[in-house]
Amino acid sequence: MSEDWFRLIETDLARSGPEVALTRLGDRLRTSGRYHQLFEARLMKSRFELGLPLRSATPLNELPEPIREQAEAAYLDACREVGQQLLAVGQYRDAWMYLRATGENETMGQALLAAKPNEENIEELIEIALYEGVAPARGVQWMLEYHGTCNAVTTFEGLFPQMDPATLHEPVALVIRHLYDEVLGNVQAHIEQQHDATPTDATLGYLVAKHSWIFNDGNYHVDTSHLASTVRFARLIEDRESLGLAADLAEYGRRLAPEHQRAGEEPFVDFYQDHGRWFAAHLGHQVDEAIEHFRSRAAEVDPQELGSAAIETYLILLCRLGRYDEAFKTYVEGVPSDVPLSPFVPGLAELARQAGQVPRYLEVCRERGDLLGFAAARIDARASRSLP
Repeated sequence: MSEDWFRLIETDLARSGPEVALTRLGDRLRTSGRYHQLFEARLMKSRFELGLPLRSATPLNELPEPIREQAEAAYLDACREVGQQLLAVGQYRDAWMYLRATGENETMGQALLAAKPNEENIEELIEIALYEGVAPARGVQWMLEYHGTCNAVTTFEGLFPQMDPATLHEPVALVIRHLYDEVLGNVQAHIEQQHDATPTDATLGYLVAKHSWIFNDGNYHVDTSHLASTVRFARLIEDRESLGLAADLAEYGRRLAPEHQRAGEEPFVDFYQDHGRWFAAHLGHQVDEAIEHFRSRAAEVDPQELGSAAIETYLILLCRLGRYDEAFKTYVEGVPSDVPLSPFVPGLAELARQAGQVPRYLEVCRERGDLLGFAAARIDARASRSLP
């Protein structure tokens, strides 16, 4: 730091006083790109204005009101200013350190969407987008592009349980498309080694049905653990295009030699066969067969002994098929009140609303001693005038 900086502080103090001196110091730090020091300068100015020690280390929650509230607002303003400045110069990790405090995930997400990744910044971009959950789909896309299928699927599988269900659809669709294209390309190449070129518009499902010999001698065309993980991820998907790709992947998996089959768990014990049923039903094929299969698994698997996956799967399937009345009845009769379900399953109150079963839901709340559920449903019903 040159002597000029210190001289300017002395001049500003003598001519204009501490508040102006601190403001101008911050402005000069911003102009020179010293953003972390800018943050401290802004906090010093706010402490001066609030009558606090300039280098105070007192935690915000220990300050008396209304000073605490004012100091917190100044802190967030400083975070916002410095975070925006760091974003403007492409220092994404440092920017997120400040913007995380302000809750400006959308601002950070938009910056990531506009970012130009390269070998120098790609790791910090992936870290914020995927590991921090700011833009999961973009993070998965970068993982696939820069680290390949293996790292992308393995990383995503590890983060999958921690992610908000609402944010999962787009990254899952990207993984499905990427793996589908990889398998399709490898299958086409295999066929073309033995025969003429395959039709350019041929689907994976068509090719594996027509050329079953490609599985001879235990052949496979993709890491089978990645295939199984992607098929499992695909249960979250509802858009028809991705479902179609997932159905073809399940059909491919079903034809693999026994040593390459994935050991399944309820209600997908026959892993690829049962996933094929799931995807087919969503696409409007063999719906009754799928419903009966998953109904029987939900009926036979005790959620208190073996977990709730079987009945959750059945409930999700019924809801996606628009069978809310049956889903509501199944929930009431099949899910004990002390068995929590995952956030992927609509709650009982939501099922009651969709099924037009609010009066019955109120009775269930009484039976289960659910005072809060009863109160919420009663108030909502009165507001909507569906009950007196």
